[in-house]
Amino acid sequence: MATVPSTREPVTPAALSIGPITGTDIGLLAIRLIIGIVFIYHGAHKLFPSGALSQFADMLSGMGVPLAFASATVSACVEFFGGLAILLGLATRIVAVPMAINMLVAILLVHSKAFDIRHGGMEYALTLGVVLFGLAFTGPGKLSLSGLLRRSAPLAKLGAQP
Repeated sequence: MATVPSTREPVTPAALSIGPITGTDIGLLAIRLIIGIVFIYHGAHKLFPSGALSQFADMLSGMGVPLAFASATVSACVEFFGGLAILLGLATRIVAVPMAINMLVAILLVHSKAFDIRHGGMEYALTLGVVLFGLAFTGPGKLSLSGLLRRSAPLAKLGAQP
């Protein structure tokens, strides 16, 4: 009995390649790594130590933020899980928007009286917000999970098994 040759080509590491890497891709990776680490760090300090989320909510309540515990939870989750997504380069354009809004709220509620961070100013939150705003427009670059998934998507259409 004759066998029918397979129309599927084997998937090789080269087929999963993300293509040529540019300086922009390396720059976006560096930006995503540090922004992701910073946000994971700050979000984790609000979420994981026992009582930290309640303390954050109390601080927000003292500033007149409505639904302080819900607002604290959303803010901390945006920071932690958004930071993780940015670090990995997954849904970067989408996740960067609420993260940038979170920084805008921090500027308006806490840091609006000065620019210099030594005086409780906005320069750090503003810098983070502007970088996130930029990532919302540029996306994560090729050196990301999104870049890898985007590259492997045509393989699925051809019937190849990744």
